[in-house]
Amino acid sequence: MNDLFETVGNISKPMTDFYNLIDKVNEFDLLKNAEQLEATDNLMHGSEVVEPDYVDNQILKPKKYYRLHIGNSRYYYDNPNDIKLRASVTTVLHSQMPTSSFLLDWLFQFDNREAYSKFMQEKADYGTIMHVLFTQYLLNKEINVLELATRTKEIIGTNIELDLNTLKKDVICFMVWVADYKVKPIAVELPVMNSKFAGTIDLLCELEINGQKHICLVDYKSGKKGFYDSHRVQLNAYKELIKECYDINVEYVFNFAPSDFTKDLSKHTIKAPIYKFENQSEDKYMQMWELYSQLYLITNQKTEVKKTEIADILNYDNLQNLITINTFKVGA
Repeated sequence: MNDLFETVGNISKPMTDFYNLIDKVNEFDLLKNAEQLEATDNLMHGSEVVEPDYVDNQILKPKKYYRLHIGNSRYYYDNPNDIKLRASVTTVLHSQMPTSSFLLDWLFQFDNREAYSKFMQEKADYGTIMHVLFTQYLLNKEINVLELATRTKEIIGTNIELDLNTLKKDVICFMVWVADYKVKPIAVELPVMNSKFAGTIDLLCELEINGQKHICLVDYKSGKKGFYDSHRVQLNAYKELIKECYDINVEYVFNFAPSDFTKDLSKHTIKAPIYKFENQSEDKYMQMWELYSQLYLITNQKTEVKKTEIADILNYDNLQNLITINTFKVGA
């Protein structure tokens, strides 16, 4: 290894230029697939338009927002002519909330970072596919799981090997939950934002609880191990954002997750419970959001962030012009 470092001083000028170029590429994000590329072609800096999958226009009129990935952080903005970024709720929580001891113990099962990253990407891809299936069932009351899952895999550009029976069981859990609570969607995948923070809500809906109808937020989780404080705080942050963004008073916030269950569909026997549905409306989680969001603002007292971008067409003769570093304001 020392020999390698000793030879650096003898690298030719073209190679030196190359390494200088690589040093500048510290926050470059690749688009996942051609559909994303087409969708973002007319937007600046690789942004994506964030629009709800469904909205009941009699209840609210959706606003147009944009999302930008910089490094491992996500930001939103509303005016492409005067970009002022708001950190996503998940970005805030990931940076401020301590890692639970349960998660730390779980991390030790992985041999290296590559194995962990691969697992997490597959988990994220499965969650995306599950969200799509839930949305389509909620809106259409019937779905072809194989067809829709295959098409979603192609769109998000994943090679994940799906266990279709597991995916179908998850959809069955969701179907039963929708029937149990007479779920009526108001908005699906709804972006919300205030002057400092933003995020996207899985489901704003009307639920029937003990014969009474309530306006609620629901966030889906694909994991079978239960919910964590980060999930609870996230929901309460969304409750605050939707009030400021749309003046909607949410009564309850819930996490939903499909459960493992034994079944024999041929005999019409399914053991309950086949889903987890947990009320996260305790005041302490809103207080935790207030504390973590303030801590984020204190520890991230920057008025701007930078994003490095590389030209699509690479030519050595134009080496010095291949990199652009754009600066964005933070906050309203």
